[in-house]
Amino acid sequence: MKSLSDSIFDGLSDGCNVYLKGIGTFSVTLESRFVKDKSEIRSPSIQVKGISFRPDKELKQRLKAVDIKRVRQARKRTAYPDAERYERILWYINRYELINITTVMRLNQCNYTKAKKDIQYLLDKKEIKESRFGNLKVYVSGT
Repeated sequence: MKSLSDSIFDGLSDGCNVYLKGIGTFSVTLESRFVKDKSEIRSPSIQVKGISFRPDKELKQRLKAVDIKRVRQARKRTAYPDAERYERILWYINRYELINITTVMRLNQCNYTKAKKDIQYLLDKKEIKESRFGNLKVYVSGT
């Protein structure tokens, strides 16, 4: 994932659009201060506003075929004991290599505060370590 992110960054920073077959096209959007005449625009006054994404037609077509169903939110949450929640987080990381807070909340059926506390416990025990994927904070095995 890191090398894919680096490749996308390299292409975008060179001023190119980046196309990934079956996924879509990434491009940089720019902004500048207000000017009355185009001749007033200088490169230092232009900055990156964001990144635009246009999905590939194939991806859009595949998504249109997805059967959408309402998920009932009325199911009861299981209150896992602390040790079991930690085990479930470590199992997930061993299987999928990384985890984020949202996934911890879903996996252990808990709220943000409890998920954050569980992550902090595992960080303190050095069983996991913090990493970044772009702006997303993720957690990977500490070993």
